Amino acid sequence: AYTDEPFYYEGNLKDVQQLELTTSRNRAIFIAVANAIYRHLGLVTNTVHCRDEGPDLCGRKIAEHLASNLSSKCKLLMIGFQPAIAYNISRTFKNFRVTDMDSANIGQVKRGVLIESYEGNKEAIKWSDIVVATGSTIVNGTIDEILRLCHEKKKRVIFYGVTIASATYEFGLERLCFESS
Repeated sequence: AYTDEPFYYEGNLKDVQQLELTTSRNRAIFIAVANAIYRHLGLVTNTVHCRDEGPDLCGRKIAEHLASNLSSKCKLLMIGFQPAIAYNISRTFKNFRVTDMDSANIGQVKRGVLIESYEGNKEAIKWSDIVVATGSTIVNGTIDEILRLCHEKKKRVIFYGVTIASATYEFGLERLCFESS
């Protein structure tokens, strides 16, 4: 699972069961284990991050998928900046915004896209027609607020990436992840 607190962990399922899910680190352990179990049981696929040209290919495929299913006038909000995905969506949809938690990204224009602060998610969700959110929201603790705001504003949310694989299965959430294994 993607986390802003990478680390090495070794433990058994009982150890994982006893983790308090109050930190990104512990949530990352829990989610990584859940994804591994769900994959082993054949319930989910695409739980290993793509590499090399994978992100660019995935970004193109996500943009193509969205373009074939949505109006080009659709207002898309990306929560969680992923450069290749943002670049490809921005080339297809002119009404496109990105929010992120990384202070090094906020206020910067990256690959032609202005990155806004996640603190503006409420207003940005209200503005949008569709929300495309990183699956890492389940690890960083923002998923509940994002789902609540999308539900309140009746906005469709589509997650991307490997981190949220088992949760999308368990809770019936939409997920796009084309180049992972």
